[in-house]
Amino acid sequence: MEQLSSGKRQASLHDSVDSPSSSFVQSMEKFEPDEDHKRSMRYPKTSLSIVICIGLLIVLQICGSWFESAAEIDSSLCRRVTMFPSYARVKAFDQDHSRFASKYSLYLYREQGKDKIPEEGSDDTLNLDGVPALFIPGNAGSYRQVRSIASETTLLYDKFYKNGAQDYRYQSDVNPNSSKIDFFTADFNEDLTAFHGRTLLDQAEFLNEAVKFILSLYSAERNPPTSVIIVAHSMGGIVARVMMSLPNYVAESINTILTLATPHAAAPATFDGNLNRIYKDTDEFWRIGLMPDNVLGSELYELSHSRLQNISLISVTGGLLDTTLPADYTTLKGLVPRTHGFNVFSTGIPGVWTPIDHLAIVWCDQLRKVIAKVLLEIIDLSSPQRTYNLEKRMSIFERYLQDGLSKDSDSLKPNQTSFTNPQVTELPLRVKVNADLDNVDTRDSRIRLYGTPKPATNIFEIPKNGSIFTVLSSLPFSRSHIESSNNPSVLLCNPLSATKKYSAIQETSVLDYTNQLESSTPVELECIDVNEGSHSIPRSLKNTRSTASSSIDGQYPPFNLLQYHTDTLSSYHLILVHVPEKLENEFVVAEMQQDQAQTIPLGQHSLYELITRGYYLTLPKNRPFNVNLLVPSAHSSLLVYKLDIRYKSSEHELFTPLVKFHINEETKWLINLKENDQVSLVFHSGIIPYVPFERNNGTYLSLQLFSDSIAIEEVMDIYLSISWFQSLKLLVLRYRLLIISFPVAIILIVFLLQSNVHYKEGFFPAFGEGLTMLVQYSTLLPLLFSVSVLSICCSNDFFQSLLAFIEPLNEYNLKQMNSVSGSNSMHINPYLLGLEESILWWLAPCFIVVSIALVSIVYFIIHTLLTSVTFLGRSPLLRKSTSFQRRRIGGLFLSQKKKVIGFVALLCLIPIYVPYQFAFIICTVVQAILSIKIAFRKEISDPSESLTSPSSPSETPVQDSSFDSKRVNLQNYNVSLLMLMLWILPINVPILIVWIHNFSVNWPTPFSSHHNFLAVLPIMLLVQSNVQGKMIPRMEYIWIFNCFGVFFVFYSLVFGSRSLYSLHHYFNLLCVWLLAQTCL
Repeated sequence: MEQLSSGKRQASLHDSVDSPSSSFVQSMEKFEPDEDHKRSMRYPKTSLSIVICIGLLIVLQICGSWFESAAEIDSSLCRRVTMFPSYARVKAFDQDHSRFASKYSLYLYREQGKDKIPEEGSDDTLNLDGVPALFIPGNAGSYRQVRSIASETTLLYDKFYKNGAQDYRYQSDVNPNSSKIDFFTADFNEDLTAFHGRTLLDQAEFLNEAVKFILSLYSAERNPPTSVIIVAHSMGGIVARVMMSLPNYVAESINTILTLATPHAAAPATFDGNLNRIYKDTDEFWRIGLMPDNVLGSELYELSHSRLQNISLISVTGGLLDTTLPADYTTLKGLVPRTHGFNVFSTGIPGVWTPIDHLAIVWCDQLRKVIAKVLLEIIDLSSPQRTYNLEKRMSIFERYLQDGLSKDSDSLKPNQTSFTNPQVTELPLRVKVNADLDNVDTRDSRIRLYGTPKPATNIFEIPKNGSIFTVLSSLPFSRSHIESSNNPSVLLCNPLSATKKYSAIQETSVLDYTNQLESSTPVELECIDVNEGSHSIPRSLKNTRSTASSSIDGQYPPFNLLQYHTDTLSSYHLILVHVPEKLENEFVVAEMQQDQAQTIPLGQHSLYELITRGYYLTLPKNRPFNVNLLVPSAHSSLLVYKLDIRYKSSEHELFTPLVKFHINEETKWLINLKENDQVSLVFHSGIIPYVPFERNNGTYLSLQLFSDSIAIEEVMDIYLSISWFQSLKLLVLRYRLLIISFPVAIILIVFLLQSNVHYKEGFFPAFGEGLTMLVQYSTLLPLLFSVSVLSICCSNDFFQSLLAFIEPLNEYNLKQMNSVSGSNSMHINPYLLGLEESILWWLAPCFIVVSIALVSIVYFIIHTLLTSVTFLGRSPLLRKSTSFQRRRIGGLFLSQKKKVIGFVALLCLIPIYVPYQFAFIICTVVQAILSIKIAFRKEISDPSESLTSPSSPSETPVQDSSFDSKRVNLQNYNVSLLMLMLWILPINVPILIVWIHNFSVNWPTPFSSHHNFLAVLPIMLLVQSNVQGKMIPRMEYIWIFNCFGVFFVFYSLVFGSRSLYSLHHYFNLLCVWLLAQTCL
């Protein structure tokens, strides 16, 4: 060890820098002994205090936003459920069928009072008489979570489908080819699949064998089923997708997968590299298999396409209330084409209309009713697959899970000229009405009917210019051929003389809508019924308190809406709206409005203007009752938008104003809008960090406002701005993993600064001094500037292509995404903060400041602990203790023999039984104890005593001031290394938890992954070297160390959050360098 050139400098360092009695700030501020340098260090002390205060203030603000109560639009409205479950374990599915049968189990759900309960211990009395379905629980999930959906499916089938009754909730007949469903469920003993890739693969392999066994139970039937319906929660959805890519997958055994809160787009935790690789391989398998053809020439195409060509994948998420994982990750963009699946938010599902948290999504009453309905509707008992073909299944999913308005609203854009034709459910109908077709008003027109004392038939001529026709009713629309119906109906018609193509069609009954009291001559029309194309929307009256009031089986019926763009109705000339004799307390409102009057832009494309000033708009008195506001700049999912609507209500309103908020796949409803209401809007389906999205496809917020503008007769003011305080909560949801990667980068920078001082001056500064060096303007400002520039560059295509060469696992293939989605605009921002909006560049510097504050707090705790130990070492009673003096030298360090035995034993266990993460945790504990011992010995030892173990006679004692300087350097070096290890520790803990969990379920098989001893050997050797009291000398090739350190910092910042597991391996490489410098 080299000594300092000046004895005065040594004494100053020992007395002022690392004196145990010095305060935390003092230990950080005193870097040089001379007076000029002391004066220069006053400014960094102030700078560090300011940085810590700013960082802690941001943390406190984030905590405050997290605990703030959710807005009404994002409050949980789920109704609780009751059921009478029973579970029969399928004992015949044993180790003869799967090697995991001793760890996992298969159960059959039965509803007490409805199903035949199997006899205890007998698999011959399962009484299977339905269509097989399999429920897959998620991370730490239970097989019992199947009970809510399975129970409702059984009850719904018994109530409506068993006898072919009409489902009054949907005003439609039930599926005549349906059957009851036999729900099987897997018991994974609450395995942690979100943390461990090998566990996920084990579950998928087990379930493929389970599906094969389940299908064999139906083999005695005349037409046995060949596939199983999959319903999966959370990570169970990933398990379901992995199943289809494994070698033991049974061909055509799965064609329908319904997932609840499943992170399809990205792994929620990146502690295990195997999990990221499974995501990559599975996504690639699905994308290649669902391409229109093998355009990329992949060898996987034939296999994956044969397995996936008939698959339908539906992803349901609960939205903002799901704080377990960001709802952004449930998207299917770039993974499956629209013909094979889609993602939907529970806030937009008709009859649900509520956000749902991660666990409640499997039992929420409104959602489980819709899921049960969908599952029964897709069943086709006559098919070997037991489900309808892909096209019909997807149409059923769209009908019951999507509001229909989002699809239709795309046609409201002025440039859109195509739209799926309205549903034609009847033969052309012949209708007789009183009308003068030559004098139908072609201008913008509307009707507002309520309490009508006589039947009313209203005719709208379909204009050739772009217009939008909208009908809103508090009653459901009836089928027009039921003349006795008390509900309104809507028909698309042509004059009879103008439809010669219908003359060959068989005669149909004539609907007589004429009124003898009217003087106009009756005319006949040929029409089609479009009432089944209506959509349910939440009821909005003064007596409806929330969307739950009109949800499925709610207290009130919902409103019903029909809306078409006239460009899609070019085959028709007239729209006929027929209203029954009396509406009593109900109403019907209809209007034909031009695009320009109904579709209004709110603000420009500039996010800067929205952030700094907000947008303001005044709607006139004579506005349409349905106004669609487009906000081109509101597309970021990192911001909370605050909407302020001001108007004057009227007691003559037929309904209170309601607003539909929509962006991409997400829809939310706000009903019963009050005067001067302020609404906070949070979305997960805009432009999202780390998740694929489409560029330049009109991804922005739209607000569809419904109001009784005739009754209100007042202007309506709308103001849109950003709620910064509430936006902080979203940072936690998206960037929770940055609490590891960014602090690691800060600690590395401090360690680099310390090492360079050691190289130049011969002493190793305390970690607190390194922090003061970091916050000097000459260091901190370039760092903040660099991360700001990086946050902007990381969304650039060219820069991303450069980063792809460094990334260890390139998970995202844009060519595959574009091919699957049929678009050329797919994009993803997987680096740094994943920002697309350059105006948000300042978020990266904020995270740096927060990270400095967090690191400082942790160091303060460690420093306080070490200070307490030094005070303990100064205790006169302890120094005079005879027994302590006897054990003082021999007890602080184990003997060399014991250390070698323990080291070799741990090293031998890693390849065969324990994961290397266990060894890392042991090393961290040893490093922490070592740091305490060094601080303790510094106060109790005489200068003549050696730093090394008494069993190492080869080490020569260090005396006098050289002894003190070595103590100082050794303590500072070991504390800095401990800081880095403590922040790497959370990356390794989850894998160890999975390992311990295997013991708790009596799983005797050794851990099947993470046995690479090279992943921890350098760390173990370095800690062993530290225990022996060795200290790194001045580095001869400091520039190599600096280059690697800068790269490590860059990697932690840019790739860290999505590749946390790699930080351990880079730290392992750092230990190789330190070990080489120490030993060689």
